[in-house]
Amino acid sequence: MRLGVIGVDERAQLEALRALTLDTIMVDDFDSEELRAAHAPRAARAAA
Repeated sequence: MRLGVIGVDERAQLEALRALTLDTIMVDDFDSEELRAAHAPRAARAAA
């Protein structure tokens, strides 16, 4: 803003976009066992 590259409104839009982006990409942390179970063959999941 100091250099006049973007205005106050554009800065606010970029800050809102950054917040939305972070909310979108933040995911829960899954235990490695849960991840392995999710990718196990269907028969192995049924037996578990």
